Amino acid sequence: MRLSDPLMRAFGPYFVGCTAVGAALATATRPTGRDLAFAIGGFALARLLRHRFSVLRALHRLRSGTRLQFTRLREEHIISSLAALRDAVPAGPSGSHLGDAPKVLDYLDAQMVGFIARSPLVHVATVDERGQPFVSPKGDVAGFVEVLQEQGCGVALRIPDRPGNRLIFGLQNIINQPRIGLQFQIPGTATTLRCGGPAAITSDPDLLERHAARGLRPRLVVHVDVEHAFFHCSKAYLRSQLWQPSTWPDQSYRVCFGPYFFQGAQEREALDADIERHYEQVREAVAGKRAEPD
Repeated sequence: MRLSDPLMRAFGPYFVGCTAVGAALATATRPTGRDLAFAIGGFALARLLRHRFSVLRALHRLRSGTRLQFTRLREEHIISSLAALRDAVPAGPSGSHLGDAPKVLDYLDAQMVGFIARSPLVHVATVDERGQPFVSPKGDVAGFVEVLQEQGCGVALRIPDRPGNRLIFGLQNIINQPRIGLQFQIPGTATTLRCGGPAAITSDPDLLERHAARGLRPRLVVHVDVEHAFFHCSKAYLRSQLWQPSTWPDQSYRVCFGPYFFQGAQEREALDADIERHYEQVREAVAGKRAEPD
């Protein structure tokens, strides 16, 4: 914790006072006038600094998640309450939260199940122990996410965890915070499907075998019980023109990973070459020319 943190600034004075009293009492069984003056001075200092830094204000900032200062952001304009947020964006006919939005269901209807069956890509959102969100893409042939149905409604999802970079940030987050959010996409479709709920990680061999692809079983499967599901409007995709080929760049943007691991140019280039060879093996597996590398 830094000295500039609000909690330290708010409660630091009390530590000063307590230290002063402890020192006074430890130095004498019967405190002298000097010892008492030292203790009283410590408490006086604590009281003075308490009013200076405002304990209640510091606690409010921590509870609302607002730091004292953001980079190049004027503090007086930060929205930190639901009331202020709704003043800026009034509720409309679609509702104001998950509980009163008509389009939000607690299951997957037939239209949603059909959407997932045609989706080759889902973005998975998790939260770590600090409350920091992470989003990770998961992709395979359309319909790779399994939908469990009861009485004609989708009630749960199963997502195979295909080989990746093994950082497994999302899986670690599920261990600490077992809830996730999902967004499914279909190429060429501007509407997306959002859903989520409690999540668990399983190594059930029957499930791993059922979700095998290109000669390789997943190491794990993520199970999600659906608590909310709804379709998101198309405006972001219409504005970005994401699915219009005429807006795509002439060449793909090449990302190199070597600089994050090595200082020398030769080592950087060697690592990027290894990564590209691995990607080529994955492309060949997708094309049915070989088994997928683990």
